[in-house]
Amino acid sequence: MGLVEYLSLFCIVVTVASFSAGIPPCRQILQNRSTRDIPFMPFINGAIINISILWYGYLKEDFTVIVVNTIGSIIHVAYVLIYNVYSHQKTNTLKKTLLGTAILSILYIYLQMIVVERAAIVQRLGMLTLVLLMHGNLSPLFSLIDVVKTKSSHGVALPFTIAMLVTSILWLLYGFVVNDVYILIPSISGMVSSMIQIVFVVIYPPKKSAEKTE
Repeated sequence: MGLVEYLSLFCIVVTVASFSAGIPPCRQILQNRSTRDIPFMPFINGAIINISILWYGYLKEDFTVIVVNTIGSIIHVAYVLIYNVYSHQKTNTLKKTLLGTAILSILYIYLQMIVVERAAIVQRLGMLTLVLLMHGNLSPLFSLIDVVKTKSSHGVALPFTIAMLVTSILWLLYGFVVNDVYILIPSISGMVSSMIQIVFVVIYPPKKSAEKTE
């Protein structure tokens, strides 16, 4: 295998493994038969992002992107369905699910019936996925405000942050090799975001008192 094939394999394995982050909260939902204290937005956002990137990968005929986001789409749709079944606020959850479905439907209609040209669709989808991924990668940085205030990084999930760093580096290399700016730029944002979070964990290690109060 060549460099691209090795990078593709590593990207698939590591990224698919990261999708398992939703398993603990889903297990909690199934055990308690309730979604109380578990946010819905990460699940529906994950579904929208994975489906959008899957479409992008299909149009680009990128095997790695297709495999990762096919699995990611299936997993996140399953998370969304489980959440809907056991939601303690079914009407609100259903509204958000329908909104997410509507967004994807409108996007499909816009690109297929208005944009039409394949190259233009790829460009617009690439830009959309770039924005969505960068938002997801950079949003954890807002939690660092509380880290500075409390002088404790207890709220930073270090294992997830390290996983994000490794995944971002792999996709950065892959995006560079296949020359895809819509993979490259979000990967840089993910790498920078995770490195900043790790630095804050080193500067403000979790306080034992903070752990006990949780």
